[in-house]
Amino acid sequence: METKEILLELRKKNRLTQDEMAEKLMVTRQAVSRWENGETVPSSDTLKMISMIFGISINYLLGQPQSAACPSCGTPIDKTRDFKTPNNEISNGETNTKHNYNNGGMTMKSILITGGAGFIGSNFIRYMLASDFTHKIINLDTLTYAGNLENLDTIRNDSRYTFIKGNICDGRLLDEIFTQYNIDTVVNFAAETHVDRSIVDPDIFVKTNVTGTHTLLECAKKHWKINLGDKYDREYTPGVKFIQVSTDEVYGTLGNTGLFVESTPLAPNSPYSASKASADMFVRAYNETFGLPINITRCSNNYGPYQFPEKLIPLMISNCLQNKPLPVYGVGAQVRDWLYVEDHCSAIYAVMTKGRSGEVYNIGGNNEKQNIEVVRLLIKELGKTDELIQYVQDRPGHDMRYAIDNSKITSQLGWVPSYTFEQGMKKTIDWYVDNREWMDRVVSGEYECYYRDMYA
Repeated sequence: METKEILLELRKKNRLTQDEMAEKLMVTRQAVSRWENGETVPSSDTLKMISMIFGISINYLLGQPQSAACPSCGTPIDKTRDFKTPNNEISNGETNTKHNYNNGGMTMKSILITGGAGFIGSNFIRYMLASDFTHKIINLDTLTYAGNLENLDTIRNDSRYTFIKGNICDGRLLDEIFTQYNIDTVVNFAAETHVDRSIVDPDIFVKTNVTGTHTLLECAKKHWKINLGDKYDREYTPGVKFIQVSTDEVYGTLGNTGLFVESTPLAPNSPYSASKASADMFVRAYNETFGLPINITRCSNNYGPYQFPEKLIPLMISNCLQNKPLPVYGVGAQVRDWLYVEDHCSAIYAVMTKGRSGEVYNIGGNNEKQNIEVVRLLIKELGKTDELIQYVQDRPGHDMRYAIDNSKITSQLGWVPSYTFEQGMKKTIDWYVDNREWMDRVVSGEYECYYRDMYA
């Protein structure tokens, strides 16, 4: 294929208008039009930017033969080198390889995923590696109670994947990772997330969710900003991006009508949502003040495989399978918008590849359900009776209704959820029924004590 055909196909594949392509590459729409008409070819600097943003080699863009390729993933490479971090556990199977960006044909992106052993993070990593994705994923996770490397057993030997045990509050470790791996993308899943735990111990939520996010932002700015010493300069290495994965809970609670939009004022009602709102504000400030390329995503309630059983759906499935009481707060009238985790993963990927810098994107599943509706659906599907329901005292500050307007991400980035609630629930129930041993292993003695304290 000629360069003009490749560029046209690339733009259409990513659902970009000529204006959007021009904005992403910091050129004029007329320049994009001339490339596609074959009148001119992008400059060498623009070709490098295209290759880095869209993950294809410069040789391919010019219709030339490919350079030497990595035997593991097929990506053009200059050299590989081992990465070892003192006092941290690192594993990606038999080898640890690092692709060098400085080769003119090198298009490898290096993505740091924090909290990648947790529920959504591990699903996102598996989602990325299930495709012909050729970039490098570095998973940094401190492995708290909700972080489980067993979630990633199916991909742990994948040459594209590296695990590092460590904390996002450790600035020195982050600096080493950014340096050794040439990190150009951060997807920050790392967080304490359970509202009940935030009521008992708010301190850890501030440390991880606020201080940890700030430490990540500082490291990204340090490594990506071209003129670090100039506070007025806002130029960054082309193609870099920091994605903050947040929650609709930062908006507070809704009445019987209305939807959260991206401009809804933040009004968190729990220590958890307050810590996430604080982190979001830091991310926003680093874009406004320093020009750091960022996106913030705010999702509705996720469900699906590998979710720790402190959350509603896996907890109810687990208890149903053991014929244990099903604790329901209040009368179960709280309304949530449910999003199947794979749909969330595809939305984050859309933001990572097509999101406009500085923008917030709400991600919802268009599935509003009362908690008691969800519980009764699970009871029916698992062949149990309502006699298992045990109404317990409601939690302090419990938000009554969340509902997301996701029209921005659907209209601007072309993302739509693929699963109906019924389809997602069937896949979820089937997974937990087929993986009871996984559930038994993650529910430790510590969790049993926590469970008794919460629902006694």
